[in-house]
Amino acid sequence: MAIKTLPPRALLHQLLRYDAETGDLIWLPRTAETLIQNRHREGWNSRYAGTVAGHVKPLPDRRGYVHIAIQGTIFRAHRIVWAYVRGEPVPDIIDHIDNDQLNNRIENLRAATASQNRGNSFMRRSSTSGIKGVSISPYGRFVVHIRQEGREICLGSFVTKDEAIRAYEAAAVRVFGEFARVHHH
Repeated sequence: MAIKTLPPRALLHQLLRYDAETGDLIWLPRTAETLIQNRHREGWNSRYAGTVAGHVKPLPDRRGYVHIAIQGTIFRAHRIVWAYVRGEPVPDIIDHIDNDQLNNRIENLRAATASQNRGNSFMRRSSTSGIKGVSISPYGRFVVHIRQEGREICLGSFVTKDEAIRAYEAAAVRVFGEFARVHHH
């Protein structure tokens, strides 16, 4: 997916106010220079000024992101927040540290590589054990695998679920470092 060029930071500051406490972007009242057609200003302002910008677009198998339309183009809100607060360059991938895509507080956002971003993700649907990185073999053993730089690496098979979890977590910390999402026992 091509990454859309974000609007200039100065325009974002004219259109929106960032609430650091909630991570929300709030529409500012439109002025003559921020409106393409002046006659729409009053209607737009009475409907939207002061309201939280954006809507949540659900994804098929996980919580959606907040999306905001600016000048007819839809952007993910966390990318707008990054540009608004930190300016350029905006990283290609921005990771939500707590894994809540609706939490767009700047301290919850960090630049990530695709591999790190996967490390901080929840379990795939294909996991047959209910534990990320662990599936159950036809023989009832717990098989552990991790993805690194697009390759699937098998870490072996284990008799108990706990051994498998420990093997995955040790590998995740090596592969993903601070981005590792470890299991909570």
